[in-house]
Amino acid sequence: MGYYKGNSKLLLDTDGKVNDQGMILSIDRQIVEFDERLWMAIDYQSGQNSLGALGFGFAWSFSENVSLLIGGVIFNNGSPNMITTQLDINL
Repeated sequence: MGYYKGNSKLLLDTDGKVNDQGMILSIDRQIVEFDERLWMAIDYQSGQNSLGALGFGFAWSFSENVSLLIGGVIFNNGSPNMITTQLDINL
């Protein structure tokens, strides 16, 4: 849990008004009941700006250094929702 205060020239709502601060909430959890290589994450950033959104996803670790995340993003300001994928390779 946290608080953010950002750039008042960039973080605007859809009407162009400053919306540059808010809360950040996040939780991630390994799902050991199913498999210790699976985990889930949920993140929320308040605000009607370009960063305000609810993000969620599941990740699978293929090995200690490689994982794949698949999830979604729902924006607070009405922007189109997104599906996201992320491949992490730790060298």
